[in-house]
Amino acid sequence: MAILTKSIDYIAYKQILKRIKKLNISCNVNDSITLTVSEIKQISPNNTKIIICLLCNKCLKIFFRQLNTLTLEEISTNYNLCKWCKMAITNKNLYGAENAFASPEIKEKIRRKVLQKYNVEYISQAKEIKEKVKFTIQNKYGKQYTSTSQVPSIRAKQVKTLYINGTQKCSKQQKYFFDILSTEFNCKLNYPLSNLSLDIALIDEQINIEYNGSGHKLNIKLGSMTEQQFKHKEIKRSIIINKYNWKQIFIIAPHDKIKNYTDEEYIKIINIAIMYLLNTNHHWVKIYIEENIFETSVYIQTITNILNL
Repeated sequence: MAILTKSIDYIAYKQILKRIKKLNISCNVNDSITLTVSEIKQISPNNTKIIICLLCNKCLKIFFRQLNTLTLEEISTNYNLCKWCKMAITNKNLYGAENAFASPEIKEKIRRKVLQKYNVEYISQAKEIKEKVKFTIQNKYGKQYTSTSQVPSIRAKQVKTLYINGTQKCSKQQKYFFDILSTEFNCKLNYPLSNLSLDIALIDEQINIEYNGSGHKLNIKLGSMTEQQFKHKEIKRSIIINKYNWKQIFIIAPHDKIKNYTDEEYIKIINIAIMYLLNTNHHWVKIYIEENIFETSVYIQTITNILNL
Protein backbone atom coordinates (compact mmCIF):
# COMPACT_ATOMS: atom_id res chain seq x y z
CA MET A 1 0.00 0.00 0.00
CA ALA A 2 1.42 3.37 -0.99
CA ILE A 3 -0.74 5.23 1.55
CA LEU A 4 0.45 4.33 5.04
CA THR A 5 -2.11 6.54 6.79
CA LYS A 6 -5.05 4.15 6.87
CA SER A 7 -7.57 6.33 8.72
CA ILE A 8 -7.92 9.80 10.24
CA ASP A 9 -9.76 10.94 13.33
CA TYR A 10 -12.01 13.83 12.32
CA ILE A 11 -14.43 16.27 13.98
CA ALA A 12 -17.79 16.58 12.23
CA TYR A 13 -17.98 20.35 12.08
CA LYS A 14 -21.33 21.90 11.20
CA GLN A 15 -20.15 23.38 7.88
CA ILE A 16 -19.21 19.97 6.46
CA LEU A 17 -21.87 17.82 8.14
CA LYS A 18 -23.89 17.66 4.91
CA ARG A 19 -20.87 16.35 3.01
CA ILE A 20 -20.31 13.68 5.62
CA LYS A 21 -23.93 12.51 5.43
CA LYS A 22 -23.65 12.24 1.63
CA LEU A 23 -21.13 9.47 2.31
CA ASN A 24 -23.86 7.64 4.27
CA ILE A 25 -22.02 8.22 7.55
CA SER A 26 -24.31 8.80 10.51
CA CYS A 27 -23.09 11.40 13.02
CA ASN A 28 -23.96 14.60 14.83
CA VAL A 29 -22.30 18.01 14.93
CA ASN A 30 -18.88 17.97 16.69
CA ASP A 31 -18.85 14.17 16.89
CA SER A 32 -15.43 12.56 16.64
CA ILE A 33 -15.44 10.10 13.76
CA THR A 34 -12.85 7.95 12.01
CA LEU A 35 -12.65 8.25 8.25
CA THR A 36 -10.50 6.77 5.52
CA VAL A 37 -8.12 8.97 3.50
CA SER A 38 -10.47 8.75 0.51
CA GLU A 39 -13.47 9.87 2.59
CA ILE A 40 -11.53 12.79 4.08
CA LYS A 41 -10.48 13.87 0.58
CA GLN A 42 -14.11 13.97 -0.55
CA ILE A 43 -15.46 16.02 2.36
CA SER A 44 -12.54 18.38 3.05
CA PRO A 45 -12.31 21.88 1.57
CA ASN A 46 -9.45 22.36 -0.92
CA ASN A 47 -7.45 24.49 1.53
CA THR A 48 -7.51 21.88 4.31
CA LYS A 49 -3.89 21.03 5.20
CA ILE A 50 -3.94 17.45 6.49
CA ILE A 51 -0.57 15.69 6.32
CA ILE A 52 -0.59 11.99 5.47
CA CYS A 53 2.19 9.41 5.33
CA LEU A 54 2.95 7.61 2.06
CA LEU A 55 5.35 5.04 0.66
CA CYS A 56 7.06 5.77 -2.65
CA ASN A 57 6.25 3.00 -5.13
CA LYS A 58 9.62 3.41 -6.86
CA CYS A 59 12.32 3.86 -4.18
CA LEU A 60 10.20 2.46 -1.28
CA LYS A 61 11.04 5.37 1.01
CA ILE A 62 8.50 6.98 3.36
CA PHE A 63 7.52 10.59 2.63
CA PHE A 64 4.72 13.02 3.55
CA ARG A 65 2.26 15.05 1.51
CA GLN A 66 -0.67 17.33 2.11
CA LEU A 67 -3.92 15.55 1.41
CA ASN A 68 -5.20 18.42 -0.73
CA THR A 69 -2.32 17.89 -3.20
CA LEU A 70 -3.38 14.29 -3.86
CA THR A 71 -5.99 13.41 -6.46
CA LEU A 72 -8.71 10.84 -5.84
CA GLU A 73 -7.12 8.74 -8.58
CA GLU A 74 -3.80 8.66 -6.71
CA ILE A 75 -5.62 7.67 -3.54
CA SER A 76 -7.74 4.97 -5.18
CA THR A 77 -4.83 3.41 -7.11
CA ASN A 78 -2.43 3.65 -4.13
CA TYR A 79 0.30 4.74 -6.52
CA ASN A 80 2.48 7.61 -5.31
CA LEU A 81 6.00 8.83 -5.98
CA CYS A 82 8.28 10.97 -3.82
CA LYS A 83 9.57 14.23 -5.32
CA TRP A 84 12.97 12.73 -6.17
CA CYS A 85 11.49 9.86 -8.20
CA LYS A 86 9.10 12.27 -9.90
CA MET A 87 12.06 14.47 -10.78
CA ALA A 88 13.95 11.48 -12.21
CA ILE A 89 10.96 10.51 -14.35
CA THR A 90 10.51 14.11 -15.53
CA ASN A 91 14.16 14.27 -16.59
CA LYS A 92 13.76 11.00 -18.43
CA ASN A 93 10.66 12.36 -20.13
CA LEU A 94 12.54 15.44 -21.27
CA TYR A 95 15.53 13.60 -22.63
CA GLY A 96 14.42 9.98 -23.10
CA ALA A 97 14.10 8.74 -26.66
CA GLU A 98 10.75 7.03 -26.13
CA ASN A 99 8.84 10.05 -24.85
CA ALA A 100 7.08 12.74 -26.86
CA PHE A 101 8.88 15.41 -24.86
CA ALA A 102 12.13 14.24 -26.42
CA SER A 103 11.20 15.68 -29.81
CA PRO A 104 13.99 17.63 -31.55
CA GLU A 105 11.83 20.77 -31.38
CA ILE A 106 11.63 20.67 -27.56
CA LYS A 107 15.36 19.97 -27.23
CA GLU A 108 16.16 22.84 -29.56
CA LYS A 109 13.87 25.16 -27.60
CA ILE A 110 15.62 24.27 -24.34
CA ARG A 111 19.02 24.74 -25.97
CA ARG A 112 18.09 28.21 -27.28
CA LYS A 113 16.78 29.34 -23.90
CA VAL A 114 19.94 28.20 -22.13
CA LEU A 115 22.09 29.81 -24.83
CA GLN A 116 20.19 33.09 -24.48
CA LYS A 117 20.42 33.19 -20.69
CA TYR A 118 23.87 31.70 -20.01
CA ASN A 119 25.66 31.95 -23.39
CA VAL A 120 26.32 28.19 -23.42
CA GLU A 121 24.42 25.33 -25.05
CA TYR A 122 23.98 23.22 -21.91
CA ILE A 123 23.13 24.55 -18.47
CA SER A 124 25.78 22.36 -16.84
CA GLN A 125 28.42 24.33 -18.78
CA ALA A 126 27.34 27.70 -17.36
CA LYS A 127 29.97 29.22 -15.06
CA GLU A 128 27.29 30.68 -12.78
CA ILE A 129 25.65 27.26 -12.34
CA LYS A 130 29.01 25.55 -11.80
CA GLU A 131 29.87 28.01 -9.03
CA LYS A 132 26.49 27.51 -7.35
CA VAL A 133 26.89 23.73 -7.47
CA LYS A 134 30.45 23.97 -6.13
CA PHE A 135 29.37 26.29 -3.28
CA THR A 136 26.51 23.95 -2.31
CA ILE A 137 28.76 20.87 -2.29
CA GLN A 138 31.51 22.55 -0.27
CA ASN A 139 29.02 24.02 2.16
CA LYS A 140 27.48 20.60 2.78
CA TYR A 141 30.45 18.21 2.55
CA GLY A 142 33.61 20.30 3.04
CA LYS A 143 35.95 22.68 1.23
CA GLN A 144 38.06 19.81 -0.17
CA TYR A 145 35.28 18.70 -2.54
CA THR A 146 34.27 20.35 -5.81
CA SER A 147 31.89 17.66 -7.09
CA THR A 148 29.65 15.02 -5.50
CA SER A 149 31.67 12.24 -7.14
CA GLN A 150 34.60 13.20 -4.86
CA VAL A 151 32.56 12.65 -1.69
CA PRO A 152 33.39 9.06 -0.55
CA SER A 153 29.88 8.18 0.68
CA ILE A 154 28.23 9.45 -2.51
CA ARG A 155 30.90 7.91 -4.74
CA ALA A 156 30.35 4.54 -3.03
CA LYS A 157 26.65 4.67 -3.93
CA GLN A 158 27.46 5.68 -7.51
CA VAL A 159 29.95 2.84 -7.93
CA LYS A 160 27.48 0.31 -6.52
CA THR A 161 24.69 1.54 -8.81
CA LEU A 162 26.96 1.38 -11.89
CA TYR A 163 27.96 -2.18 -10.93
CA ILE A 164 24.35 -3.33 -10.40
CA ASN A 165 23.21 -1.76 -13.68
CA GLY A 166 26.30 -2.96 -15.57
CA THR A 167 26.96 0.56 -16.86
CA GLN A 168 30.49 1.16 -15.55
CA LYS A 169 32.99 1.93 -18.32
CA CYS A 170 35.19 -0.96 -19.42
CA SER A 171 38.00 -1.08 -21.99
CA LYS A 172 38.27 -3.89 -24.56
CA GLN A 173 41.48 -5.06 -22.92
CA GLN A 174 39.92 -5.15 -19.45
CA LYS A 175 37.00 -7.17 -20.86
CA TYR A 176 39.43 -9.53 -22.60
CA PHE A 177 41.25 -10.36 -19.35
CA PHE A 178 37.94 -10.73 -17.52
CA ASP A 179 36.67 -13.20 -20.13
CA ILE A 180 39.73 -15.46 -20.03
CA LEU A 181 39.97 -15.37 -16.23
CA SER A 182 36.26 -16.14 -15.78
CA THR A 183 36.96 -19.68 -17.00
CA GLU A 184 39.29 -20.26 -14.03
CA PHE A 185 38.10 -17.96 -11.23
CA ASN A 186 35.03 -16.46 -9.59
CA CYS A 187 35.45 -13.01 -11.17
CA LYS A 188 33.43 -9.80 -11.01
CA LEU A 189 33.87 -6.95 -13.47
CA ASN A 190 34.06 -3.40 -12.02
CA TYR A 191 33.33 -4.76 -8.54
CA PRO A 192 32.50 -2.09 -5.90
CA LEU A 193 34.77 -1.88 -2.86
CA SER A 194 34.06 1.08 -0.59
CA ASN A 195 34.07 4.07 -2.98
CA LEU A 196 36.26 2.28 -5.54
CA SER A 197 35.52 0.21 -8.62
CA LEU A 198 37.88 -2.77 -8.99
CA ASP A 199 38.69 -3.67 -12.62
CA ILE A 200 38.55 -7.45 -12.17
CA ALA A 201 37.88 -8.77 -8.68
CA LEU A 202 38.82 -12.34 -7.82
CA ILE A 203 36.22 -12.73 -5.09
CA ASP A 204 37.48 -15.91 -3.38
CA GLU A 205 41.13 -14.81 -3.35
CA GLN A 206 40.36 -11.14 -2.56
CA ILE A 207 42.70 -9.99 -5.31
CA ASN A 208 42.06 -7.08 -7.65
CA ILE A 209 43.47 -7.32 -11.16
CA GLU A 210 43.98 -3.79 -12.42
CA TYR A 211 44.54 -3.17 -16.12
CA ASN A 212 46.62 -0.03 -16.74
CA GLY A 213 46.52 0.67 -20.46
CA SER A 214 46.71 3.70 -22.72
CA GLY A 215 43.84 5.42 -20.90
CA HIS A 216 45.34 5.01 -17.44
CA LYS A 217 46.93 8.48 -17.33
CA LEU A 218 44.39 10.17 -19.57
CA ASN A 219 43.59 12.84 -16.95
CA ILE A 220 47.22 13.97 -17.01
CA LYS A 221 47.26 14.07 -20.83
CA LEU A 222 44.06 16.11 -20.87
CA GLY A 223 45.43 18.51 -18.26
CA SER A 224 42.68 17.91 -15.71
CA MET A 225 45.16 16.46 -13.21
CA THR A 226 48.85 16.98 -12.50
CA GLU A 227 51.35 14.13 -12.21
CA GLN A 228 51.56 14.72 -8.46
CA GLN A 229 47.77 14.70 -8.04
CA PHE A 230 47.55 11.48 -10.04
CA LYS A 231 50.20 9.78 -7.88
CA HIS A 232 48.39 10.92 -4.73
CA LYS A 233 45.15 9.45 -6.08
CA GLU A 234 46.87 6.12 -6.86
CA ILE A 235 48.41 5.93 -3.38
CA LYS A 236 45.07 6.74 -1.75
CA ARG A 237 43.39 4.01 -3.84
CA SER A 238 45.98 1.42 -2.77
CA ILE A 239 45.58 2.38 0.89
CA ILE A 240 41.82 1.79 0.70
CA ILE A 241 42.29 -1.58 -1.05
CA ASN A 242 44.86 -2.67 1.56
CA LYS A 243 42.54 -1.53 4.35
CA TYR A 244 39.96 -4.06 3.17
CA ASN A 245 42.64 -6.80 3.05
CA TRP A 246 42.66 -7.04 -0.74
CA LYS A 247 45.82 -7.48 -2.80
CA GLN A 248 46.55 -6.34 -6.35
CA ILE A 249 47.94 -7.55 -9.65
CA PHE A 250 48.72 -4.74 -12.10
CA ILE A 251 48.71 -5.63 -15.79
CA ILE A 252 50.55 -2.75 -17.45
CA ALA A 253 50.47 -2.07 -21.20
CA PRO A 254 50.84 1.67 -21.99
CA HIS A 255 50.14 1.12 -25.71
CA ASP A 256 47.52 -1.63 -25.25
CA LYS A 257 49.76 -4.19 -26.96
CA ILE A 258 48.53 -7.34 -25.26
CA LYS A 259 48.86 -9.91 -28.07
CA ASN A 260 52.36 -10.95 -26.98
CA TYR A 261 50.99 -14.00 -25.13
CA THR A 262 48.23 -16.56 -25.60
CA ASP A 263 45.19 -16.93 -23.35
CA GLU A 264 46.76 -19.99 -21.70
CA GLU A 265 50.02 -18.12 -21.07
CA TYR A 266 48.19 -15.21 -19.48
CA ILE A 267 46.28 -17.59 -17.20
CA LYS A 268 49.58 -19.21 -16.17
CA ILE A 269 51.27 -15.82 -15.51
CA ILE A 270 48.37 -14.60 -13.40
CA ASN A 271 48.15 -17.92 -11.55
CA ILE A 272 51.81 -17.58 -10.55
CA ALA A 273 51.14 -13.98 -9.37
CA ILE A 274 48.14 -15.17 -7.35
CA MET A 275 50.10 -17.98 -5.67
CA TYR A 276 52.85 -15.50 -4.79
CA LEU A 277 50.37 -13.11 -3.15
CA LEU A 278 48.46 -15.82 -1.30
CA ASN A 279 51.61 -17.39 0.11
CA THR A 280 53.41 -14.21 1.18
CA ASN A 281 52.63 -11.06 3.14
CA HIS A 282 53.24 -8.92 0.06
CA HIS A 283 50.45 -6.91 -1.50
CA TRP A 284 51.20 -6.42 -5.18
CA VAL A 285 52.60 -7.85 -8.39
CA LYS A 286 53.24 -5.82 -11.55
CA ILE A 287 53.17 -7.47 -14.97
CA TYR A 288 54.69 -5.26 -17.69
CA ILE A 289 53.45 -6.96 -20.84
CA GLU A 290 55.22 -4.78 -23.42
CA GLU A 291 58.53 -4.86 -21.50
CA ASN A 292 58.33 -8.62 -20.73
CA ILE A 293 58.80 -7.96 -16.98
CA PHE A 294 57.27 -9.67 -13.93
CA GLU A 295 57.94 -7.51 -10.84
CA THR A 296 57.34 -8.01 -7.12
CA SER A 297 58.66 -6.11 -4.10
CA VAL A 298 61.24 -8.92 -3.68
CA TYR A 299 62.43 -9.76 -7.20
CA ILE A 300 62.17 -8.89 -10.91
CA GLN A 301 62.03 -11.58 -13.58
CA THR A 302 61.26 -11.71 -17.28
CA ILE A 303 57.82 -13.05 -18.12
CA THR A 304 59.58 -15.57 -20.40
CA ASN A 305 61.40 -17.05 -17.39
CA ILE A 306 58.18 -17.09 -15.35
CA LEU A 307 56.44 -19.05 -18.09
CA ASN A 308 59.28 -21.61 -18.09
CA LEU A 309 58.84 -22.40 -14.39
